[in-house]
Order: sequence, then C-alpha cells, then structure tokens
Amino acid sequence: MKILYSSQIKEADQYTIKNEPISSFSLMERAAAQAADWIIYQADISIYDQKLTFFCGTGNNGGDGLLMALHLSYLAHIQVYIVNNTNKRTENFELALEKLKNIPADANRKSINIREINKEQDVPTISAEDICIDAIFGTGISKSITGLAAKVIEAINISQAQVIAIDMPSGLFAERNDLAIQQHIIRATCTLTFEQPKISFFFEENQQFLGKVYVLPIGLHPDFLGKAEAHFFTIDRKTIDNIYKKRQKIGHKGTFGHALLMVGSYGKIGAAVLAAQGCMRSGVGLLTVHTPRCGYDILQTSIPEALVQADESQTKLTQLQETADYKAIGIGCGIGTDEMTKKAFLQLLGKSEKPLVIDADALNILAQHKSYLFSIPKNSILTPHPKEFERMFGETKNPFDRTILLQHIARKFKLCVILKGTHTIVALPDNTCWINTIGNSGMATAGSGDVLTGLLTGLLAQGYEPAKACLLGVYLHSLAGDLAAEELSKEAMLAGDITKYLGKAFLKLNNEE
Repeated sequence: MKILYSSQIKEADQYTIKNEPISSFSLMERAAAQAADWIIYQADISIYDQKLTFFCGTGNNGGDGLLMALHLSYLAHIQVYIVNNTNKRTENFELALEKLKNIPADANRKSINIREINKEQDVPTISAEDICIDAIFGTGISKSITGLAAKVIEAINISQAQVIAIDMPSGLFAERNDLAIQQHIIRATCTLTFEQPKISFFFEENQQFLGKVYVLPIGLHPDFLGKAEAHFFTIDRKTIDNIYKKRQKIGHKGTFGHALLMVGSYGKIGAAVLAAQGCMRSGVGLLTVHTPRCGYDILQTSIPEALVQADESQTKLTQLQETADYKAIGIGCGIGTDEMTKKAFLQLLGKSEKPLVIDADALNILAQHKSYLFSIPKNSILTPHPKEFERMFGETKNPFDRTILLQHIARKFKLCVILKGTHTIVALPDNTCWINTIGNSGMATAGSGDVLTGLLTGLLAQGYEPAKACLLGVYLHSLAGDLAAEELSKEAMLAGDITKYLGKAFLKLNNEE
C-alpha cells in the first residue's frame, strides 16, 4: 500500500471532488457515515441507549464529528461540545452544524444536546465511564495545540474515558511531530483514520496516542491514488507474494546456495548459533560458519547441519577466509570490536564483490570508522537498531527526520538499510521506504536480530535480489514472531522460537496452513 503525505491526501480529496464528481460536503458525509458505521457494527462497545460525547473543532474534522453524531442519534444519546479555539469556521463545518441543529423531529431519534465551549470554565467534567469521540483537529494542524483546545484535550486524557479519534488523535501531526506538545495530544483508545494510515502512525514514539488503528475507505478516486508519486509503502501480503519463489520439485543443496556467516566471539557464541539457525531455516542449501575456536564445539553440537570453520584465534575473529565460493556473506553477530576483528572486517569490505549482510558489532565498527562506509559493496544490507543507526549517521530531532535521513543514506551509498523497531523500515537505493506492519513486542528480545541476519543471508544465497531479500526476510521474521506469540505468549518468547516458527511462516506463504 502506498503511504502518502497529508498534503497528497488533500489533493486526492480535491481530485475526487472534481472527477467523481462529488461535492466537498458529500465527501465529508461519506467519511462520517463510514466512521459511524464502524462504531455501530465493529466497535467492542454497545452504544444502544448510551451517551456518546462528541468534542468537535470548527474545521472539517469537527464537521465529520457533527455528521457522525447525526448518523448515530437513532441509537445513542448525543452530547456535542463545540470547541471554539478560534473564531474561524469552515464552510463544511457550518453546513454540518446547521444540518444537526435543524434535523426533523423523529420519535425514533434519541436526544441531541449541543453546547459550545468558549472559555475554560465551559470544559465539562468527563468520567472514566464516558465514550468520547475526538473530532477536534485532523491532519490540518500546523502548530502545537494551546489555549482552550489544549484544556479540553487535557480534561479528556485525565478522565481515562474511552476515546475514539477521528482520522487523527487531536494534536498529533501526520508526519513530523517536533512541534507537538505531548500533554496536548489526545490519548485515544482507537483511531479511525480515512483511506490510509498516516506516516506518523508508524513511529514508536506515537503509539501511546493512537490505540488500535482502523483504516476506513472513503472512496477517494482510484486514478489519483494509482498515479500519485509515493516514497513510503507498507510491506503487505500482495507485495510478498510477488517476491516469494516457491521451492521447485527438482533441486539439490547446491541449487539453493552456499552462505557464509562470520559470527561470534568468546561469550557471544549464542549470537552465532541463532544466526546460523535463522540461515538454515531460510531454505539455504549449505551454510559455513566462520567462528573463533571457542565456538567450534558449541556450533557443531547445536546446529550439526552447518559446516564450521574455526578461526586461528581462540576468542575472536581475526582471519578472512577465501570468499569466492559463497553466494552470500553475513557478518557481525557477536563478533566484538577487537582491533584484529576490525582488520578482518575491513579486508572483507575491500575484497567482496557481492552484497554483504552487516549487523551488530560490524555496524559498531562502521560507527567507529565511518570512512569504511565508502568501501561497502553496493546493495549490501545493513540492519541497525535506532541507536546503532544514530552512532553511524548522527542524531536527529524526531523519528520523521530520522526516516528521511535513513532514506538519504540508502540512496547515497546505494545500500539497503533495515531500521529495526516496532514498525521496521526498509530503505532501498531507489529512494523508497517500506514499512513493516506485522510482528509484536515479544520479538524485542536478545538474539532476535541475529536470527534476522541469518535469514537475510540465506535468502541472498538462494538468489533473491538484495531489496527483495530485505522485504521477504523482514516479513517472514515478523510472521514467525506472530505465530510464536500466538502459542507461547509475547512474554515467554525467545529469539530461538522465531527460528522454530519460520517453517509455519513458509507454510502460510505456500497457503498450506
């Protein structure tokens, strides 16, 4: 799915109005009806004969709220508060308010009460039992929330009432949030957003405001959405189905590639084991693990399917072996940053003509020697978490700026960079960013990244192009994590469990489970 900027969504509105054609107000009615129907048919709450409390700003988001109130008034008692944070009112808001005020008498309709909040003393007392609809601000805000609206938002948050945010939690920006004041952002129980999620929804720092997000289609014109230029996409099943190559009936271990992992050091052989298991579970034909001598017996015992090549050193990686016979090479998991290890890594960068998978301590070495970045083979895969990324490429003011920097780095150095997190982002050399939407917090455990490194290396060895290996690897890794959490719980999940459920993840891709 394309993820467009909020400015592009506004353009899509205007294109739809012109080319469907449909009036702006009718499009608002369509959006309000979709949100109201979701509350009626899909919400985990019964609203029949209950009170719904709407907080409406005086822009188009407020108009959405007013039309929703009208739609729901046959089922629930409606209390509307109009938050007059400004003297300006949009034309569509005025039309919606007039329509709500002048509805014909109907014995089947519940009560509708409309009040205006003009000063702080007008802010109502809200209880934890209330059901609130937040329609104060949408995507159109351009500055932090202050004044009367801020007081209303604070009152809603303090109440701990259930809150359904319409399109956006009020006070949250659709992209960059460095201007936002956190205590002046609605903390929603759920967010009903229109047509597609906003970019800021994927940043870990904003999860506290969103609750569960539901995307409601409102019929924006498909021609615009199809032609709109986008740099952000979600990794969805359709994308993966176009990448994944089902295993052919005829083949041998040489058919599916020979991978090399350079991993482990004294006290960190577990990282080597997890990476090796992730690689072997990828479908790779052969795997050689180059590791210090202290890891030889451990690896031969824990993963007998892999070939083990012992370094001259007992405790660390110091050598670069011949690499020509390998289809893919992964390095970094648990290797440490010893001077001899750094030299071996630099030799690999200078010698390898194939893309590498670079993780963990190899990234830390790059952070210490940034000139090495220019020696990385094109289309190599880097897999930093946010702190590793920051050490290599510098701090940013907010997650949106970090994502733009991520995009720039991938384009500048012709690399595939996987920024790991709640919603992992894959930045590719073609200037696109792909956002992962599956996975769970149980995967935030030691060794999970090592499994991913092994999996990516195995996919590369099987002939997947680096960009496609990234998307498929991230998706499979997260899908396996979700399957593991379903049976084991998020709390009890170990990184090794992700490898154990990779088989079930592949079965799902093959539609066999």
